[in-house]
Amino acid sequence: MKRILPLILALVTGMAQADSNSDYRAGSDFAHQIKGQGSSSIQGFKPQESIPGYNANPDETKYYGGVTAGGDGGLKNDGTTEWATGETGKTITESFMNKPKDILSPDAPFIQTGRDVVNRADSIVGNTGQQCSAQQINRSEFTNYTCERDTMVEEYCSRTASITGDWKYTDEYREVTIPHSQFRFSMNGLKLVFSVTVPVAGTVESASLSVHAGLYFLNS
Repeated sequence: MKRILPLILALVTGMAQADSNSDYRAGSDFAHQIKGQGSSSIQGFKPQESIPGYNANPDETKYYGGVTAGGDGGLKNDGTTEWATGETGKTITESFMNKPKDILSPDAPFIQTGRDVVNRADSIVGNTGQQCSAQQINRSEFTNYTCERDTMVEEYCSRTASITGDWKYTDEYREVTIPHSQFRFSMNGLKLVFSVTVPVAGTVESASLSVHAGLYFLNS
């Protein structure tokens, strides 16, 4: 019986090694089969087909200028406008304005609980230490304050104007004679320069000037 036992153990060991080799080979074959499937799945992933509402170019991309870019002023302006005109901003603003006032009262439950702890301090702590002794301390002060909160609200409005009624365009032509007393003149070399202020408003279509002087060459 002693000679047969080593042979049986050797056979069992050989069978275990054979099973291990076959398991390794099966695992290795499976690894080769799925090799590259992970990277190919990532590279071929189409988010628009798998993620509901996916948008490759959302409107918010206009605010992003890169990792080294500074703040975008348009984001603040658009945020302020959305706060004033959007439904979310209106809801938050209304909750601020319609929120009941926070009233503190000496009869509030948390204050009553604190008073109860003070009154039962000896039973809670007890004379458990040599340095522990009952002391009469009165440090509770209650003051009533009324606070009014002013919430800053920015609102925008637009107004469109329209013109009603009857109107028409008209042109008026007037002929004006200006006396010589209203003329001003000056010398520009050998030339006389005349100037005058027109007594009526409008555009001068044409004008003529008559000059009579003692010297015949000045007459025109």
